[in-house]
Amino acid sequence: ELLLGEAVSLAQGADRVTAAAWLGVLRAHQSRAGEALTLLRPAARGQIGAEHTSATLHALLFTGHTHALAGYPALALDAFTRYTAEVERRQVPRFAGRAVNFAGWVLRSLGARQEALDHHHEALETGRSHGTAETTIAALEDLAEQCVDDGDAAGAESRLGEARELLRGDLVFGWRLELKLALLTGRLALLGGDAELAARSADELEDRATALGVPRYVSVARLLRHRARRRMGLPVDAAHVTADLDLLDAAVAVEAWWWTGDLAADLGSPALLDRSAERTARLARNAGRYADSLTKAADRRMGAWRALLSAR
Repeated sequence: ELLLGEAVSLAQGADRVTAAAWLGVLRAHQSRAGEALTLLRPAARGQIGAEHTSATLHALLFTGHTHALAGYPALALDAFTRYTAEVERRQVPRFAGRAVNFAGWVLRSLGARQEALDHHHEALETGRSHGTAETTIAALEDLAEQCVDDGDAAGAESRLGEARELLRGDLVFGWRLELKLALLTGRLALLGGDAELAARSADELEDRATALGVPRYVSVARLLRHRARRRMGLPVDAAHVTADLDLLDAAVAVEAWWWTGDLAADLGSPALLDRSAERTARLARNAGRYADSLTKAADRRMGAWRALLSAR
């Protein structure tokens, strides 16, 4: 952060655009959406030369990532489409598949689950064919997450096992892949009924994400711990829940509706179900042509959550 800030202040011309893009990527990981988009915008226009290809493509990729975190999924998907077109235009296959996989993540939270699955499989094939471990790992993790969402513990464990085997050495954004692996390990433990392991995984994830300054994972780690504690019969502080949901809204809004709903079901809270419905409506307003699929998916999940509350 210090070095990139200094580079932005010292560089000129295309070099300044590049430095700003890398600082913008950092701000995206920090969920500082307004700053990130401002810094990324010059490089994302794609007007600088071939020697700045990496900065241009990362600017487009993290423009989409930032829009998703801020709760603007239609804008996110548009940026990912532009990224893929730019990869083809610049003929740099080593960058292929990354935006396809990111798009799958957004589509899954919009209820377009089969389309998301297709995107993740495409990214996985691309990563394997081009030998890019980061894309392969990311696709495997997202496929595992979809398995967790579907209640398929065996499928999730298989995908995570593949990801773990590859997640070693000096990887670009390897730390981010490690954070997601830790999150999915905890969610899988909760799915399998091991609330104590889920809670430990959440604690470790929160510590690591806090040290790195990545609120996107701090928020979900805390929510996972709340769910695990309730499964263990331990008390959950209502004020902490509210604060952590507020952090979730600010850090990863595209996922807020379903995280809130899952937590509501575990805590037996009708008020949190109402909050989930409000977050769904907010996201739908920015979901473009996927607004209907999101609403239908949320209605199905809401029915299941309400059934759990009624059974208590």
